[in-house]
Amino acid sequence: IYQRLVLLRPNDAQSYRDLALAYQTSGFYNEALVLYKQMLTNTIEAVDFSGLTSVISNEMSHLLKKHRSKVDFSNLPSDFLKADYKIDARIVFQWNDPYAEFAFQFVNPQKKYYNYSHTQLNDKKYMQNEIKKGYATKEFIIDNDVAGTWLLNLENLAKETNTLNPTYLKYTLYQNYGLPNETTTVKLINLEDLKQKVTLDRFMNENNTTN
Repeated sequence: IYQRLVLLRPNDAQSYRDLALAYQTSGFYNEALVLYKQMLTNTIEAVDFSGLTSVISNEMSHLLKKHRSKVDFSNLPSDFLKADYKIDARIVFQWNDPYAEFAFQFVNPQKKYYNYSHTQLNDKKYMQNEIKKGYATKEFIIDNDVAGTWLLNLENLAKETNTLNPTYLKYTLYQNYGLPNETTTVKLINLEDLKQKVTLDRFMNENNTTN
């Protein structure tokens, strides 16, 4: 399916990143690594991966941490080969409509919060960049931060409801990313169903500073 999507949308950076992740998840580690390297060096003609650099870098580092013995990692920068690579909590959001408007709120155990909004009013330039380069993904990292229960709130900010082509948000939470006890949580949300701010998830941050 993801190979087919690359053929259908060959100029979208998202197509290649999704294919590389599918390769990695399915055990095609060398194919994934080759694609990651092409994306990070921007050597795929007519595609700009600069908007996904952080996402791609973390996923390639994760591949090398977990499966280094199964791939050819020659000619890779040493930064990607660190034996101590890990992230306490890595959160990745993807959405199917580049014009989707929504907001996230992270609340840490000390009740301090961080807001992120994806709206044409506040983020018009950023959204235009997403559309131009063909991606709809945002990554958040919580590492060496406050231990305890974190809350993640979500609000749909769309002014109109589109029942024919609803907007979906995919939420993926990786905990202990890169460690043997890594876990993954995936949720798919129809934003049209959200009439008010909701708590999307509660998760425990263990703050693995010694791992």
